[in-house]
Amino acid sequence: MSDVSASARAADDSGGATVPSTRTVLLYLTGIAGLAFSIALMFIEMRAVLDVGGSCADGGPYVSSQPCPQGTWLMFLAIFGGFGWGALAFWAGQSIGGRYSVVPFLAWPALFCTLGFNFLQYGVAPPRGGGIELGFLIPGILFELMGGIPLALGLKWGSSGDAGRDRLRAAQLAAGLRVASNARPSFGDVLAGTGDATSVADSGPDLAGELERLADLHARGDLTDGEFAAAKAALIASTSDTASVS
Repeated sequence: MSDVSASARAADDSGGATVPSTRTVLLYLTGIAGLAFSIALMFIEMRAVLDVGGSCADGGPYVSSQPCPQGTWLMFLAIFGGFGWGALAFWAGQSIGGRYSVVPFLAWPALFCTLGFNFLQYGVAPPRGGGIELGFLIPGILFELMGGIPLALGLKWGSSGDAGRDRLRAAQLAAGLRVASNARPSFGDVLAGTGDATSVADSGPDLAGELERLADLHARGDLTDGEFAAAKAALIASTSDTASVS
């Protein structure tokens, strides 16, 4: 029973994620590395295009006065490759569980913020000299907004999700419910010989740790005075019940 409680506690602490296979982890890391490589490649090749003025063309019936630098075709490889690597990382992240499936979405702000940096740098200091180049500066600002706003919203959503889970756990305690990490056999099971009294005592809540967690939630304003008092009373009562059974 204690092994089951330990496994449940580990799953609860990790957000419900189970231990992934080595193959899944390797696929996930490969997808993330591929995404990072695609973004870096796009960043480098975009700078090469900006070095020649921001536009170029090769071939066709009308030959451009500004041919493209060597290797700019790699930008298309980076774009389509990025989608593939992102899909792989997302799929593997879903198998791992938790927040791992969300990490590939950071590729969006990473791409637009890095490209925006290129445009801003070349807008302030154009490669051909002169003053500020609005043709580079304005796209740079737009790219930074396209990357920065989703990133800020995502971070805010993530922190709100953490607070929501904390409030749910406190509400469970206040209602006298026991989460999976504190599951234990009933007193009747112990008397019948199907449970272990030692495991009952061992599986009880860590009073000091839980009280500290509740106090932190209360200090942050996630719990009202009434909710904090009710949750604390329920927690102390449940611990007392566990001690009396053992």
